[in-house]
Amino acid sequence: MSGKKFKVSDESINSKGIIIRTAGIKTDRFLKNPVMLNFHEKKEVFGRWEDLEKIGTEMFAKPVFDMEDPEAAKTAGKVERGFLRGSSLGVVPLEYHYDEKLDAIDCTVSELREISICSIPSNENSLTLYTQDGAELSEEGRLEVK
Repeated sequence: MSGKKFKVSDESINSKGIIIRTAGIKTDRFLKNPVMLNFHEKKEVFGRWEDLEKIGTEMFAKPVFDMEDPEAAKTAGKVERGFLRGSSLGVVPLEYHYDEKLDAIDCTVSELREISICSIPSNENSLTLYTQDGAELSEEGRLEVK
């Protein structure tokens, strides 16, 4: 349905104090199953993402909603009418270090698992982070820098 393209990520410091470097986001696994979740809920698949592209330090994608799902169709309508514009990556951080100058964790390599539709992203590139075993890091969770 939606012809709108979302900016799904950039390199600003997110609410968890992490910078996800766009060039280091591995997308191979995601592109095999470009799932759109509702608020990172694995059981709430609202559609898929198309035309994923990296442009400089930003990443964009186009949402395609499952219009046979009443909740997804309702959300698609909110996107079309401009009431919902938020999205959030679900990534697994693979390589990272603490950058003292930025006072943030600089994640140079990550794996994209999913992109969710969300109403209030914590910032422009709001992210849900997953541990290597697939568990979601809590809002209070922090990456431990070795």
